[in-house]
Amino acid sequence: MTKWSISEQTRCRVALASPPAVPGGPTFTSELCPHADLAPLIKEVGVRTFSAGATLQFDGDEALHVMIIKSGSVRICKQTADGRRAVVGFLSAGDFIGLAALEVYSSSVEALEPVQVWRFPRAAFRQQVSRCPLLEASILLHVTSDLEAAQGQMLLLSRKAAIERLATFVLQLAYGKNEDTSGRIRAIFHMTRTDMADFLGLTTETVSRCFTRLRRAGLLYFECATVIVLLNRPKLEDVAAGGASFR
Repeated sequence: MTKWSISEQTRCRVALASPPAVPGGPTFTSELCPHADLAPLIKEVGVRTFSAGATLQFDGDEALHVMIIKSGSVRICKQTADGRRAVVGFLSAGDFIGLAALEVYSSSVEALEPVQVWRFPRAAFRQQVSRCPLLEASILLHVTSDLEAAQGQMLLLSRKAAIERLATFVLQLAYGKNEDTSGRIRAIFHMTRTDMADFLGLTTETVSRCFTRLRRAGLLYFECATVIVLLNRPKLEDVAAGGASFR
């Protein structure tokens, strides 16, 4: 989400190489994840495409598959006891879907934009992992990063003020992006402000007010509906850390 968390942890990701070692297949960024370990399964399953708004998996359904996102981004949702939707995370290219599921999926996954995935039968995926120690080690790293993300989210919701939560979220949007010659950072996103509000434990109105405060302070602006431009990352980091001027 991108896997979304507060810490900028190392994640086991699948990077899209050009050209890929297997047509339509991934090459892993880490030596712990050689692409050859999943190549046989990739040949069998091919690529599945989902349109924006489509549901890739449903909360409570039998956990039959593990997916890796080839392109696009998704939101992870759960239903609260009173029927409200809670957004608990976002995932993007290289992330696993359904990896931690036991008998049933514990959340729904919805496409924020057109998404392509490799979808593996769970039994075949587990069998392949058991045969490949390096792949098994990379999966462990991925699960560990999920735990770190969950801990970071608990900190975000329990300790940070609204403006700090949003500043932290914007910094995550820009994570890994380089500044241009003028010192600006462009980050593309596809979640709505309602998605952001649900994820951050805020209302949509509060998210909008916080964006206005950050814009008026000269820290960011929206280039268009899906592109945010950071003008002063150090100051935004100060806000995320609880800078007094924004309390």
